[in-house]
Order: sequence, then C-alpha cells, then structure tokens
Amino acid sequence: MIPGRPRYELKFLLAAAEKSRFLSLIRDGIRPDRHGDDHGVYRVSSLYYDTMDWQAYYEKLDGVLLRKKFRLRYYGLPQEKPEVSFFEIKHRYGNLISKERASLSPESCARLLKLESDLDELGNLSGPMAARVLGFHHLSPLSPALIVSYLRHAWTGVEDEDLRVTFDHFLTAHPADDYLSPGQGAGLPFLSPDQIVLEIKFNRNLPRWLQQRLIQHRLRPVRYSKYVEAALARNVEMVGIR
Repeated sequence: MIPGRPRYELKFLLAAAEKSRFLSLIRDGIRPDRHGDDHGVYRVSSLYYDTMDWQAYYEKLDGVLLRKKFRLRYYGLPQEKPEVSFFEIKHRYGNLISKERASLSPESCARLLKLESDLDELGNLSGPMAARVLGFHHLSPLSPALIVSYLRHAWTGVEDEDLRVTFDHFLTAHPADDYLSPGQGAGLPFLSPDQIVLEIKFNRNLPRWLQQRLIQHRLRPVRYSKYVEAALARNVEMVGIR
C-alpha cells in the first residue's frame, strides 16, 4: 500500500502542565532517545514542499486516506548548524505511515534551498526514492511552502526500540527562506504554549501497558497536522488558501 517499512502513528494533544504526570506513568517502559541531549531533547526543523495548488495541504483537510508529504529536514540541538540534512517523503494511509529519506550534504542542501527550488538537484541521488520525488515533481512541480520548527523530547521503548514516544513543544511556523537559520527568528507560534503534541509510533500493536496509561490519563487520538496548522497560521502569505 505504501513504500518502505510501515508503522502506526497516533497523535494526542496534551496539556503542558500534565506532561510530567503522564511521563511518570510511562517512565518505566521508555528511555531517552540517544540522538538527543542527556534528556532526549533536540530540535526538528522541516521545510515542506507543496504544489502550486497546495495539494498536500488540501488532501489533509479533505481527509484523503492515501497521501504523501515532501520535506527537507534536519535534526540538531538548538543553536546548532546542521552538518547533514535529509530529503524525505512521508507516506500515510490512515494511521499507517512510512518514511523514505536521503541525506544531503550542506552544499547540496544550500543549492536546493535557493527559492528557485530546482528539485532536479535530487537527480544526483540514486534509487527509487529519488525517482519518486522527481516523477511527482515533473508532473506537479513542487516548491518550498513553509518551515515548521519545534523542540522534541523523544523516548524509545525499553523492550521494543521501535516504539517511539515524542513530546513536541514550542511549535513555530517560518517563511521558507528561513530554513538555514530557524533559530535566528522567533517564528510564528501556531500551538498554544500550554499544549504539547504527543506522538506514539509502533509497528503492529500498541503495548498493553501503554494503552492502559493512555486510558488512565483520558487521552484520545486526534487528527493533527503540523504542516496544515502552520499553513493556517501563515495564511496571509499563501495565495489560494481558502
């Protein structure tokens, strides 16, 4: 149905004041992500690409079951410049997701980020992912839409390392040309600082102990797209957004 190694993704909106309590309920089953600092915290910045008629934006709003997003992403601690960026395709079929990614050097990233947005830069990459990006781009040309940046507090399962639990804080939307310096501007907040996006990813079955903790905390999955919410926050700059 979708390429790559599919897994499930559930999203929740959690009151920031409740984070510590919920974390205490699940702490025995998770440990800090090794890619972050000592507490598992790192910054995520993503430059999203979309078509002239905002296909990805409207597919989410319209509830299209099978869809994809194209983005340029780097992970790093706040105030750090990325040494490596990744061009990604995130595929989704309902709650089932998969991700394809290819690393880009700083030089390739800088060329790609010229707002002429020549995605043919990806022609230097090999494999089916590059073919999928370029095939889509040639039929429905992609261009930089906006940047989403946030701090992520990430955890992995103790018994199952494919289990991921992440808390995303301080979500901000930035113009597309701010990608190389997302820490320099405050950006436009699009989620109340009193709220956090909780995401849980797992391969087949959500562990029973985690199901019980979600029920105990009265958390229910929500449909939430950072890209769409950021686009709505910046809609004055996006001609054609209704």
